Amino acid sequence: REGERVGAVQGAEASLQAGISVLFFPEGERSADGSVTRFKSGAFHLAMQTGKPVVPLAIWGTQHVLGKHRLMPDRAYQPLAIQVLPALVPADFDSMQSLRDAVHARMSEGGRALANEVGPTGRLLA
Repeated sequence: REGERVGAVQGAEASLQAGISVLFFPEGERSADGSVTRFKSGAFHLAMQTGKPVVPLAIWGTQHVLGKHRLMPDRAYQPLAIQVLPALVPADFDSMQSLRDAVHARMSEGGRALANEVGPTGRLLA
């Protein structure tokens, strides 16, 4: 399993160097309630190493589609909301941990704001 992770990060690095964007789910797992949990470090080590910006996403509704420990969606149709948040540049941070913490804070805040904008049916309230 560790070898798979190392290979995935190496593949992501090669993609970034080739100008291809990559997507990480930094928690490595879903929370039961959709909240943002502790981040793993791989994506942030890679960002610091390559200098590529991190573009966080706030995503609402995935917990209703694919619950924790599920391999198949629970419902055929469930609205999702995604918001692209401002990028963070690794050079602006003195450590991987400070970049990781800033991204976590931005995603947590963005997720809360998005949840407040989306009603229980998944329709924007504004």
